Amino acid sequence: MQGQQDEIGKKADATGDTEQTNSRGSQSSTPKTQGVTYAMAFLIAILASLITNGGMLIAYDHWLAPKIVSVDLKGFMSNQRDLYLAGKINDEQLRASIDHMADMVKSLPSNRIVMMGDAVIQGVEKVELGGENK
Repeated sequence: MQGQQDEIGKKADATGDTEQTNSRGSQSSTPKTQGVTYAMAFLIAILASLITNGGMLIAYDHWLAPKIVSVDLKGFMSNQRDLYLAGKINDEQLRASIDHMADMVKSLPSNRIVMMGDAVIQGVEKVELGGENK
């Protein structure tokens, strides 16, 4: 009986059948696994490379790439001067507004380059300074 089982196992191995016998003589339907082909490995490598490079580009653009932003400092100061001369704000409110403007500019991420709004024509993000009390 043992010889018969060995013969069946050898026959299944030779033909590539998916059914194999275990030590007790019963058959299991575990498929034989084949190795990964070169084409599949190449596709996996390309896919992994694309995902990694895409993630790195997104991270670089978001956190590291320098970006230019504009600040309309002239308009802000003109507005504050007009409010002060009209008596709508006092000295303390004017100082607080200017301090708030300075804090907003300082709070920008380190990869932002701040330029005066007068020097920029278009295509640049504009930072609103706030503090326009009306």
